[in-house]
Amino acid sequence: MIKLIVSDLDGTLLRSDFSLSIKNIEAIKKIKQRGICFIPASGRDYANIQCIFEPYGIKCPAIEINGAQARDDAGNILFSLPISSPQSRACIKIIKDFDLTIQLFTDKGSFAYENSISLQQDMEAVISRNMGQPADVELLPVITASELNEFTILKMELMSLDETKLYQCQSALKANSDLLLTSSVRGNLEITHKDANKGTALDFILERLKLRKEEVIIFGDSMNDASLFECFPNTVAVKNAHPYILGLAKAVCEACEEDGVGKWLAANLCL
Repeated sequence: MIKLIVSDLDGTLLRSDFSLSIKNIEAIKKIKQRGICFIPASGRDYANIQCIFEPYGIKCPAIEINGAQARDDAGNILFSLPISSPQSRACIKIIKDFDLTIQLFTDKGSFAYENSISLQQDMEAVISRNMGQPADVELLPVITASELNEFTILKMELMSLDETKLYQCQSALKANSDLLLTSSVRGNLEITHKDANKGTALDFILERLKLRKEEVIIFGDSMNDASLFECFPNTVAVKNAHPYILGLAKAVCEACEEDGVGKWLAANLCL
């Protein structure tokens, strides 16, 4: 019996314009009415995840920041795996050698490292290219090098249209075995603690809820969902998913633009 639905957001539950469709909203509300728990699992932070669901009156636990942190439906932190301060500084030094901008996901929210305007421009360029239409990205507050010790860093995210530079930076960072490097979209690199992934966070939640892996259905699309698709038996990839995820999936649903998650849930759970 299925007792938990876990879904990635960008490229899976959300459309390319980052909207949550009526079909998917209805599906989430119906499974919750039937006593099935719903958990979004995203690279986004908790505040950003809440902004998606709160307008529709949906409260749920969340796996945030690619599994570096998990929260209950009241927002209390259940699980956290930050990058150590020495590791953070070492990473930033390598990244700056490649002249890439950095978004920092911290215990106090999301920030730009040193240059908010350049980060905003890089994010808008990558998102616009991937969406095929202009993107408007919020200007983030700034953290400087002298302020780093005041924050606990959970994830660093890089975005650039220069994918050669991103790859070279990734290769340099791979020498550090205490980091996990992954990507959610083209032109993006995400850096977390080596043990921080969605699968590890979900294992922690399952133990807390006393659920088995067989009682969970996973939806996803990108490489930051790999830890879920590699370790859980009931996995569904959206049609637009990365080839590796499609190869692991036990089932494939329609693409995110066609409300694949909501349609699959309606058809297979008789909603």
